[in-house]
Amino acid sequence: MQFGLFTGTTGISWSQLQSLWQHLEATGWDAACVTDHFMPNTRNPVDDTLECWTTLSGLALSTQRLRIGTLVVGNTYRHPAVVAKMAATVDIMSGGRLICGIGAAWQRNEHTAYGIPYYTVGERLNRLEEACQVLLGLLANAAEAAPSGGEVALAATAADGAVEIAVTDSGPGVPPELRGRIFEPFFTTRPRGTGLGLAVARHIVEAHGGRLDVGERAGGGARFTLRLPAAA
Repeated sequence: MQFGLFTGTTGISWSQLQSLWQHLEATGWDAACVTDHFMPNTRNPVDDTLECWTTLSGLALSTQRLRIGTLVVGNTYRHPAVVAKMAATVDIMSGGRLICGIGAAWQRNEHTAYGIPYYTVGERLNRLEEACQVLLGLLANAAEAAPSGGEVALAATAADGAVEIAVTDSGPGVPPELRGRIFEPFFTTRPRGTGLGLAVARHIVEAHGGRLDVGERAGGGARFTLRLPAAA
């Protein structure tokens, strides 16, 4: 059995939160997570609130052993590709200790205050499912293709009104003659593959006005590139 604690970021100073997490680590706790809110959910929402990811990056450098994470990131607050890049960066800073929890988001008042569209429950859950399916699918494919001790990397950039996220691996890559087929439903080169993962991922991406392509990683391996409009 393992024990963890999640802490809010409202009504607490940075020094207090940092001290608390260092105490948790020193007393043997296994994990700690922060919530992801911009303001309290009260009639008078004026208490100071620390932002989730920038706070977590500081906590990553303030601890050594404790698993650290989010409980949970609101999917509507940031573009999924940007979240992936932020999570990868914090994971590197923490030495691989990140737990990345993602939720649909629920707090209406902060959506209104920050000009973030507040969709219906069904729409928010669908967007969460799609974000997780695309990102996890690409990372899982890369991890499976990479050899033991190999490398999977994620990079995100923003330019020309779009966000681009690239997932690369150090595996054998995708032969040029197969690149036109791997997004076809039921086409697979794996003995136990269904041939649906990449097909579904491309369908979701294109439904949001984006593109999903495959190419070659510099130095060998595969490179999958996901490009979405920044306002999607």
